[in-house]
Amino acid sequence: MSEARKILRTTAAVLLAAVGVAVSPACVRAQETGPDSGIAEWVLTPDLRIGNDGELDLTRVRILLPADDGSLRFLDANELIVLGPSGRVRSRSQRGEGPGEFLLPIQLAWWMGSDSIWVEDAALRRFTVLTADGEYVRTFRQEELSYGAAYRIGVVRNFLPDGSRLALTEQYGPEPPDSFPLVRIQGNGTIEEILRVSYYGNSARLYSERGGGTFGHPLPSGPLFVFEPGGERTFVVDRPAYDGGETPRARIQARSPSGTILWTRDIAYDPVPVPDQELDSLLASLRQRFENLFDDRSRREVARIFDRSVQLPSHYPPIRSAFSEPGGRLWLQWADGRGDSQFTVLDSDGSILARVAGPVNDDGAPRAVAGNFAWGVVKGPFDVPIIIRWTIDRR
Repeated sequence: MSEARKILRTTAAVLLAAVGVAVSPACVRAQETGPDSGIAEWVLTPDLRIGNDGELDLTRVRILLPADDGSLRFLDANELIVLGPSGRVRSRSQRGEGPGEFLLPIQLAWWMGSDSIWVEDAALRRFTVLTADGEYVRTFRQEELSYGAAYRIGVVRNFLPDGSRLALTEQYGPEPPDSFPLVRIQGNGTIEEILRVSYYGNSARLYSERGGGTFGHPLPSGPLFVFEPGGERTFVVDRPAYDGGETPRARIQARSPSGTILWTRDIAYDPVPVPDQELDSLLASLRQRFENLFDDRSRREVARIFDRSVQLPSHYPPIRSAFSEPGGRLWLQWADGRGDSQFTVLDSDGSILARVAGPVNDDGAPRAVAGNFAWGVVKGPFDVPIIIRWTIDRR
């Protein structure tokens, strides 16, 4: 076994992660979600397929924002689209700089927990408030704010009922950041740090004395930020890759807008090793990128720098993705290594509420839930996105 392979098998992840990706992490232990545990078993039944039908040809779907009645708001490329409960289009935004128009929308959420929505446009540096059906209400500018000497305000995640907002920050400087504070911005501009989470992103850091680069790869094991839609809970899902130590557990924590810990739960899981073939393929791809970066060095020196710089987990991260539904329930996505999607649903107090037997990966997996409907996105012919809605049978 090469020195690099030994590193892969013996070193925990030094990765950056903010969102989950399609890998095959471990499943929850049977004693926590088995048939004798008293935990409900929910079933998803496909209800609607939207897109690639001539009426609505989608290109790049982002941010699903459903409502209890089965309607949906989402961003597709540079427009906001609102669908009614039947799946028919209620409204579509136009590209431009006028009222209700967008150039580069990057965020969509409920406005202060009410029935209205807001959209952040990065190109126009403004927020637009609309009705739930997409009708224009008003616009206000995004002011330039910084938090300390090294951070500036980045993506806004929630406007809270009291008028304050939660936002992630971005770090200045050439070096990749090792943490990102979550801050709360009051109406008068006062900024308060709520919490700080390390390793935000989905990349491996490949740096040496000469310089380097940051490359994405499919084995993130850092924590996830999850925001309750329009609500006041922020979840931190810690999911370190198993390194052969004690019984592996994934820690989930819910916090209030002031940073107070509402509850903490540790869920044991059975770790799943990354197959040797996948590790070899990933290693070869990253090594090639690294050699291109240091083409003025000998292969031996490049190999030495690479082995010192690149550290990958030997096991899949336990949690594949996570999202919250209105009211504070948290959905955690697991997989058992066979391509099936399985979810554990935590209630608003952190107790395990249900297990959801999800569809196989080819049929997508939920990314948002409201009421008795779950929503996800799959790739259709020629990689055209198709939105899927499921009904939830809460047995």
